[in-house]
Amino acid sequence: MGDIYVALFEVQKAAPKVQKDSINPHFGSTYISLNALMEAVLPLLTEHGILVIQYPNAKGDIDALPTMVTRLYHVESGSEIVSETVIPPTDNPQKVGSAITYYRRYALMAMLGLVADEDDDANAAVPARKASTRKREVVHPEDGIAGIGSARF
Repeated sequence: MGDIYVALFEVQKAAPKVQKDSINPHFGSTYISLNALMEAVLPLLTEHGILVIQYPNAKGDIDALPTMVTRLYHVESGSEIVSETVIPPTDNPQKVGSAITYYRRYALMAMLGLVADEDDDANAAVPARKASTRKREVVHPEDGIAGIGSARF
């Protein structure tokens, strides 16, 4: 396994900063397209003997959830690193295609240690909480006096 890690280390040392080149019309956010990502990293990966293989898959029986597999294969040593992510099921083929592209992009970026998106501290993945106005004890640091106050959190 050491050979692939050495090669990936060399890729990371030489990797360019990947740039967002596309706009999501639904959210108005920017992101790097799969095409731009591949143009940025494939020459470096091939230079260091790493083959990228990505494909949709489903394990088990007919009701198995679809997955997106990403393999980084070191051609000289035969060692590889594999990531497999579940793709949320849908009956809409366009949504399946979009999900495959999405997971290909994010899996490859994660496996290569690349960042193109702003870190939102997982805020987009968690429903927003309403502010509450419940009473809580407030301690004033200047005099150490505790009392009851109203706080929003």
